[in-house]
Amino acid sequence: MTPAQMRMARAKLNLSQTEVSKAIGVSTNTLSTAESEKSNLSSDNLHKLELFYSSRGLEFTDYDGVRQAPSGILIYKGHAGFKEFYDFQFEKLRKFGGDIWLYNGVSTQFVDALGSDFLTIHKERMLKIKDKFTYRVIVEEGDETAFGSNYAEYRAIPSDQFNDKTIFVFCGCLAIVDFGGELMITVIEQEGVASSISQLMLNSWDKANVISA
Repeated sequence: MTPAQMRMARAKLNLSQTEVSKAIGVSTNTLSTAESEKSNLSSDNLHKLELFYSSRGLEFTDYDGVRQAPSGILIYKGHAGFKEFYDFQFEKLRKFGGDIWLYNGVSTQFVDALGSDFLTIHKERMLKIKDKFTYRVIVEEGDETAFGSNYAEYRAIPSDQFNDKTIFVFCGCLAIVDFGGELMITVIEQEGVASSISQLMLNSWDKANVISA
């Protein structure tokens, strides 16, 4: 991301330097000098800034371009992005409730990506609103961690039916999580797509084996 893209992205979202710097955890002066080409952000802070804008529907193109990403598509990257995705998901469930599906979940990957501290906070807040949703999780046979068993029901499918692409369906959203390489979550906000995938999830659920808490 170039300084020009930093300025244009912030302008597109009508945000102040103070608002953006606070969101990514740097001083306003640090952001200001980076936008004005007087200094560079560290690679870590630059990644946080790119994640901040991309998760708000912007994408960066050649020749210093900034544009709105295709409608209804959000991208989250890395462990920080995975936590932001969980915040997004939680807010949807808190506001709208309903069914949530998690297919091809691997407990160790989730624990590693979210971290124990965040996971503890998330489980506590989910428990507070568990009456608003029905959460079904499909994992691979042998994975009996079931860390969300206080608010979700777990079932398992054979290894030959399992793959490495994790899928969430909730509140009119389809999210595909790729844990390979750089962790990336692609969210498609489209009710029709989410509804169709939910039906496929239900078919798999009916054939899966119950995991006791």
